[in-house]
Amino acid sequence: MKLRIAVANHKGGSGKTTTTMLLAGTFASDTFKVGVIDLDPQGSATLWAQASDRFPAVVVPATAGTLTKALEQLQDCDMVLIDCPPSSTAPETLAALAVANLAVIPCMPSAPDFWATDALVNVIDLRFPQLPKLVVVNQFSHTSLAREMAGHVRTAWPSAKVQLGARTAYREAAAAGLALRQLPGRANHDAAAELDSLSLEILTTALKAAQ
Repeated sequence: MKLRIAVANHKGGSGKTTTTMLLAGTFASDTFKVGVIDLDPQGSATLWAQASDRFPAVVVPATAGTLTKALEQLQDCDMVLIDCPPSSTAPETLAALAVANLAVIPCMPSAPDFWATDALVNVIDLRFPQLPKLVVVNQFSHTSLAREMAGHVRTAWPSAKVQLGARTAYREAAAAGLALRQLPGRANHDAAAELDSLSLEILTTALKAAQ
């Protein structure tokens, strides 16, 4: 069963590329092949993978017009994650949502991110009403405001139980061009456990959606 997950939000800086690449690096293994399609003109996912040439998932840059070709290039992958540009109505975002089994929506615990997420959810509900969605709280910190905003997110939309914390290890992975577990030095047990739990939750949701 081929899984296609669009990672999108209307707002820049919500963590789309970070979420995409952390998930791709966690899912990828010798027995589960993962591809990433970089639809963001900034090309951050592509640059992440190029930083070391050791990232465990294949990353392919594409546009709305070349998305079909990119999917064909990754047809032997068990899962394809599609990193979208910061827009809910850009041709690339709409093209990704049209082919996805699941929309994963990173949302930082802030009012602007909440409003941007609402804009994307409205587009999905209007144009792709059958597409399941899962909001992931990103850059979560244990402040009163973050807890309050995370509560609003969980009340408003289908949301992942696991939240991505504001962890230095995630930034280090991007800078090194690696998956989290490829980082040298410290073990990053808490970050790895967090990603494992989130990945399992997303995989379960995507498999159910693809049935």
